[in-house]
Amino acid sequence: MKIKLGGFLPTTLLDYPGEVASVLFLPLCNLTCPYCHNPSLVHNETETLLDIEEITNKIFQRRKVIGGVVITGGEPTLYQDLNHYINLFQSWGLKVKVDTNGTRPNIIKTLKPDYFAMDLKTSINKYSALGFNGGNEIVESLEWLKKSGIDYEIRTTAAPILFTKDDLIEMLPLLKGVKKYFITNFRNGDILNPEYNLNTPYTKEELEEFILICKEAGITCNLR
Repeated sequence: MKIKLGGFLPTTLLDYPGEVASVLFLPLCNLTCPYCHNPSLVHNETETLLDIEEITNKIFQRRKVIGGVVITGGEPTLYQDLNHYINLFQSWGLKVKVDTNGTRPNIIKTLKPDYFAMDLKTSINKYSALGFNGGNEIVESLEWLKKSGIDYEIRTTAAPILFTKDDLIEMLPLLKGVKKYFITNFRNGDILNPEYNLNTPYTKEELEEFILICKEAGITCNLR
């Protein structure tokens, strides 16, 4: 499947650490996280897909005012020509960050961006609740990232019920050796499963307990 675009953000100061970047949003995802804030991308329900060549031309014209490109989704590793665009942007002197859910390690291992951001959604045995009947793939991707030499971060959305203190404790062995781990609180809003909005986000005190659990296990963790 060739890359198509569900959205384009010309400038962001938030999505690429230390860089002014443009963001490409790719439709389709192989997970169905109920709290996902890009519901139109998950099922490719965007009314008008953007022309990839038109957008890459815009990025080329902006290459002197941005330092990087973020490729996110959806799930970028579903596209067979992802490496082509990573290499293209890098040839223009831009750094490339790829966001991934880690479900396709065989693809991830072929990519050479400057930065990976991988979601570790919850404990492995709960991934079936997100529409993914696997687990070894997540572990394989994470362990490869630790040894890849590519800069990366691991991140978790603190989604009530799907991610609990017990889940975090189960995740600690996987997080050993991870240099940058971020937890982000769940936010109510326009999400994939509107009924999930009935859940109350974690309190500041509960989030701080998550951070403490990580730190006591020797894992560097911060709220984002």
